[in-house]
Amino acid sequence: MKFQVDEYVLKNWLHSLTYLRNLCAHHARVWNRQFVIKPVIARKHAGFLKSNDRFYALAVVIHDLLRIIAPGTTWHQRLAPLLNSCLVADRRAMGFPNGWEQEQFWRCP
Repeated sequence: MKFQVDEYVLKNWLHSLTYLRNLCAHHARVWNRQFVIKPVIARKHAGFLKSNDRFYALAVVIHDLLRIIAPGTTWHQRLAPLLNSCLVADRRAMGFPNGWEQEQFWRCP
């Protein structure tokens, strides 16, 4: 299991990311969207990921996959400053819990 999840979860994640990509490509808003195609919450994320219908769940998936396919990525470090720079993006509406940046998941490369 190269991606540390089973085939069903990986297929679901890729489908969810394709949906996100298409929304972005067509200039749809994603900051307060309740996603209809949503990623499965993997067992390893069940401790801190409570909901899967907001952007936060997709950010978790992106970070999880990037750690494997692009070791050394700084995407996770650039995410919070990017969100802070956008005044209309309400992190709560995106599903980000309070103190999300302090979770061990986000502090690991």
